[in-house]
Amino acid sequence: NNAFPWRTAFKIAWREARASSAKFVFVVLAVAVGVGSLSGVRGFSQAFRDLLLREARTLMAADLSVRVFELPTDEQEQVLAELERQGIRRTWITETLSMMAPAAGGDPLLVSVKAVDPEVYPFYGSVKLDPPGLLRERLGPDQMGASEDLLLRLGARVGDRMTLGGADFTVTAVIAAEPDRMAGSLNIGPRVLISRAGLERTGLL
Repeated sequence: NNAFPWRTAFKIAWREARASSAKFVFVVLAVAVGVGSLSGVRGFSQAFRDLLLREARTLMAADLSVRVFELPTDEQEQVLAELERQGIRRTWITETLSMMAPAAGGDPLLVSVKAVDPEVYPFYGSVKLDPPGLLRERLGPDQMGASEDLLLRLGARVGDRMTLGGADFTVTAVIAAEPDRMAGSLNIGPRVLISRAGLERTGLL
């Protein structure tokens, strides 16, 4: 048996460790930090995965989210109508970019516009407003919710009138949180939330 004896290996390691104890300690600490970091990353990844699986409905505000970049064809509308006949609930959410400015006058600002049906949206989770209230009570055809940074940049506040597209809206609340914010495609700059009836009034489509 020509295997290197463990006893000899231990003697060599001990002699090297005594000769440069600082390097030895550094190597031990480096290995410990590496193992700890790897364990931490794995633990975080698993926790994040569990969170996504547990909160998937809330993160999308629905069981299923389908994103399209043009209006549905007649054939696609028939498929959606058939799903509704089977008892499946659905709602349209439209996201776009536009310019908005105080109705009293001022510099316009590029905003992310999100139009929803406040009687239905969201299926899961809730939109948190400040001051608190129900979304269907705050999003009439001439009402909007706005992100706090938008009001700060325009020097506006709740109750002020804003011009979006070809229509004026009253800011009724600050949007504190949206359940499907992470799933949105347009997370650029300040945000406004309006009803689908309000979207029709703007003429943006």
